[in-house]
Amino acid sequence: MRLIKMLGLAGAVALAAMAFVGTGAASADSACLADPGAMGLCPVGAVWNGPIIGLSGEALFKVDNTVTKCKSSFLADYVANEGAHVGVLYLILNLNFFECVGACPNAFAENLPSLLLVAMAQLDAKLTGDGFGPPAVLLQNCVILNVPMNCLYITQPPVLLNYLLELNGAGQPLVGALRFNAPMAWGGDDMLCPGNAVFQATYLLYEDQNFVEGPELFFTALP
Repeated sequence: MRLIKMLGLAGAVALAAMAFVGTGAASADSACLADPGAMGLCPVGAVWNGPIIGLSGEALFKVDNTVTKCKSSFLADYVANEGAHVGVLYLILNLNFFECVGACPNAFAENLPSLLLVAMAQLDAKLTGDGFGPPAVLLQNCVILNVPMNCLYITQPPVLLNYLLELNGAGQPLVGALRFNAPMAWGGDDMLCPGNAVFQATYLLYEDQNFVEGPELFFTALP
């Protein structure tokens, strides 16, 4: 089963790469360890082709009229730079939620790993599943409409999600942050669960130094 999943994941990586070959005429993205400046070019030797850590001080789940606030983090492995006009591809290995306060005190990511493609051509990034289902979140021990329940919410089709890369104060370059606002649909578990939810978060991205965040990353054009 592990081999089958790995083969499926390899196929998903290949499909993701092919899906973004024709994304326009902008330069390819790169993670950069230094602010690229007004020209948006990463200095020589500052390109980071390694694992990344994403940290969010506040991740919000909105279900019906209830709100749950968590802290969140993810760890992703560098897969490849897809070349000019495409982007840089990562594999999100884990996505954690902790210190949740509100209607649902426990949140868990489902259907990982997921592929994250940062593409400057669209000034965004794309998240898609590994072929075994769309990314989802299980909210546990919820009290919604005064009823205790556990609710699974999945990303609505199409599976591809849009992230927005944040700009710095001057409007350039793209800095290491991903703003995420996605509708999610009830996953068909507890019949009492509301039909829809929304997930909102801003993840700051850092170089992974043995599972400790290093310098903040910038996304910019390769020279």
